[in-house]
Amino acid sequence: MLRSLSIDYAAGAQEPTHSHPWSQLVFVQAGSLRLQAADGIWIVAPGRAVLLPAEQAHALAMYGPARLRTLYLNPACLDTGQLGPAAVRTLEVCALLGELILRVCSVGSLDEREAHHRQLYDLILTELSCASSEGLYLRLPTDPRGARLAELFMDEQHVNVPLLELCRAAGVTRRTAERLFRDSTGLSPARWRRRHLLARGLAALSEGVDVQTAAELAGYQYRSAFSQALTQVFGLSPGAVRKQRAYQAMP
Repeated sequence: MLRSLSIDYAAGAQEPTHSHPWSQLVFVQAGSLRLQAADGIWIVAPGRAVLLPAEQAHALAMYGPARLRTLYLNPACLDTGQLGPAAVRTLEVCALLGELILRVCSVGSLDEREAHHRQLYDLILTELSCASSEGLYLRLPTDPRGARLAELFMDEQHVNVPLLELCRAAGVTRRTAERLFRDSTGLSPARWRRRHLLARGLAALSEGVDVQTAAELAGYQYRSAFSQALTQVFGLSPGAVRKQRAYQAMP
């Protein structure tokens, strides 16, 4: 009916490409992660979740220490259309849904023979069905050269490497990179890279780093510009991230 898995990851931890026979809801209780599937990547902020259809191949990478709480749902609940189309998407997790996820993780699984478990299951599906989509989605370039450049953008070791140098490493000129990215993603390479770097700043905030330092890690000189971008892209202000961190630290 419904099963769960609780895993805490160290900063930089990764899960290689894999899939599950059941639909999967990954709740990022703390930290932030990058999920790569199909033709793009999803950046999942703390307090958000990502929903994956059954058999969807995906890979995970943690930006900082992350606490993931996962529910595995019978794929039939997605086939009925109750949770919308069977596609990867990120969701906002309200306080009630968050507590429901944690409740299931504490008991391990739900058994349809138990009345209380059926009630929990129905309530979870109801909350999921009305959860709004939240998060950052970045389409990956389809051309192999653009895809190589995107991989370099996502590598922590290349955060401070100039764009032109990364283009050369990917075997593509700056002009060609501009065309490849705009044709496939709708963004310039610089803007695509800047949006991805926002996740780095978000992860730093969720670890307790001050706003100015997080802004610099994300490539912003001014904290005000960083705060505005964070709110526009993730729907989270630095203050909201701090409050969430304080709540998660409570016993």
